[in-house]
Amino acid sequence: MEIVNPLLANALGVLKQGSTEIAEKEFTKAVSACLTAFGETDIVTARTLAHLARVCRLQGKVDVAIQMYERILRIHEALPEPLNSDHAVALGELAAIREEGGSQGSADILRRRADVIMVELAARAQTAESSEDGSNSDSEEEEEEEEEEEEEGDGNTVEQQHKCDVR
Repeated sequence: MEIVNPLLANALGVLKQGSTEIAEKEFTKAVSACLTAFGETDIVTARTLAHLARVCRLQGKVDVAIQMYERILRIHEALPEPLNSDHAVALGELAAIREEGGSQGSADILRRRADVIMVELAARAQTAESSEDGSNSDSEEEEEEEEEEEEEGDGNTVEQQHKCDVR
């Protein structure tokens, strides 16, 4: 990060000044540093590529931006925990580009994927918040009661019952 942070700060500063051509060069340097420091499938690499993709899009280099967003999505999908807000943002950015290009169906699919990720993240955050409070939600309590009844009831294990539910 020691090498990457100054490069990112410089690139962002140049972009704020409005020079997308110089910003593109600076973000390209930052991406190169990320690849060296963290590798192809790291979240920092994906985030830095996202900055570069936005600059390319601002410059009208839509095809290049699409390739970068697709690369970013591959990185996110390769992460141990692929569901994160950056993944959803990349899907949304690519959806906007597809929509601008007239591919509404493709854009809708990408947006739905982004929505699914955000809903899942919100559910996880809510679950984590509940766990931190030390309280069980109503659905958790009901699930525990059902499991107790099943164990006492018909002699089937919970695993056997779940197998039936899946079919």
